[in-house]
Amino acid sequence: MADSLLAALVLGGVWLFVVPVLTLVHELGHAAATLAFTDGSATVVVGGERWRWARGRLAVVFDLSGWRRWWYGFCRYETLPDGRWRELAVHAGGPAATGLAALLVGLVVGLADGRWTRLSLYAAFWNCLFTLAVTVSPIRYPSSWGAYGGHPSDGLQAWRALADE
Repeated sequence: MADSLLAALVLGGVWLFVVPVLTLVHELGHAAATLAFTDGSATVVVGGERWRWARGRLAVVFDLSGWRRWWYGFCRYETLPDGRWRELAVHAGGPAATGLAALLVGLVVGLADGRWTRLSLYAAFWNCLFTLAVTVSPIRYPSSWGAYGGHPSDGLQAWRALADE
């Protein structure tokens, strides 16, 4: 019984503290490509729009109560870069950052000592893999997906960028 409670607390802690960081990493991947290939600004939103930090052309907007809305994240930008490959880089930047995070967390799991530490790292790793799979799939998110409902995935946007002549 105590182990089940502790496991639930560990997974709850991952949900409250690690998942928003992983969402931020994903959205910063989009922002980095946007800032590299355009003269415009990028705004990263994680969980809502309560707290704001800005530096230069990058702004990060965050809401601590985002856990109630599944820690959604978006990267807003003024303009897409010219050229399909640069646009593709913007759409692929988030999944690439998530893939890198998954790789790093996966490597750390092998070094982790203690079963609760490993459990939290495995939870973070599987969150990264789920996020990667969902975002690279060329789909439009169903309306039941809250803030994501009706939006195209990164994969669908990348597909469209490649298809445009």
